[in-house]
Amino acid sequence: MNPFLNPIFLSRALKSYLSDPSKLNRITNEKLRKYQELSFKRIVKYAYNVPLYHDKYKKAGIHPSDIKGLDDIEKLPIITKDDLRKYSPDKIIPQTFFKKDWIVSRTGGTTGVSLPVYFDMLTVIKAC
Repeated sequence: MNPFLNPIFLSRALKSYLSDPSKLNRITNEKLRKYQELSFKRIVKYAYNVPLYHDKYKKAGIHPSDIKGLDDIEKLPIITKDDLRKYSPDKIIPQTFFKKDWIVSRTGGTTGVSLPVYFDMLTVIKAC
């Protein structure tokens, strides 16, 4: 289905287009820091559902509830290119991820194996 015919997609794209560009000009440093903290915790929680990150976090003894904010970034393990190559393609995406709903591109592979990169249509539109 063409995503531009989906009213939910269109509303998300329109909201993003209208609100994101000027958001930084409207918020205080304190609100920006709170937004960063919240976003960081959400990303860590989301990453825990990706097999690569889940395995790395378990080996490091980290659970998303251990991450209270940006200052805890040092607790997170480093992910290397070799990790991405080893786990690619199926273990670098969440288990609830449906590949057929996403756009796939590939890295150049100049330093080794070309890796898939998945995008949703909203991300593609925001990047343009």
